[in-house]
Amino acid sequence: SLIPSLMEIYEYNKARNNKDVNIFETGEVFYKENEEYVQNDHLGILMTGTYIDGVNNKINADYYYIKGIIENILDYLGYNKRYDFTIEQTIKNMHPYQTASIIVNGKNVGFLGRIHPSIYKDNVYISEINLTELRKIGVGNMKHKEISKYPSIKKDVSFIFDKEVLSKDII
Repeated sequence: SLIPSLMEIYEYNKARNNKDVNIFETGEVFYKENEEYVQNDHLGILMTGTYIDGVNNKINADYYYIKGIIENILDYLGYNKRYDFTIEQTIKNMHPYQTASIIVNGKNVGFLGRIHPSIYKDNVYISEINLTELRKIGVGNMKHKEISKYPSIKKDVSFIFDKEVLSKDII
């Protein structure tokens, strides 16, 4: 999992009184499955404190914001309307009511949520997505449109009429 390294970075920043931490990491994760070692690419995200949204506008990081980030990532990758966030099982060390599994085409590819308050009193939100499993699903047929060979032409035409002329006469 990438979560332990993200937590180390969070602890490092927290010890230096930096409570606004919004970071991500991509990397390879290794684990043993059925007596074989497996290697997968993962994306990990950690958010806590506030983030800047526009000029002089700070918003607290929360479950819905990290969920929105995951939705934007999945939409951008071509999985629009093919994913869902469900509470399938309790994930260890995660808040039971602010955690969800990320399901794409019926397959669990990751999770997102808040670390349980018994572990961190701060509102620390994390997510981890198995990019290798996500790539296996594929994006399907993407809609695209060929760029026109001919540049578009825009004209702005103005006419001046007497006040007595009716619009239906002009049409």
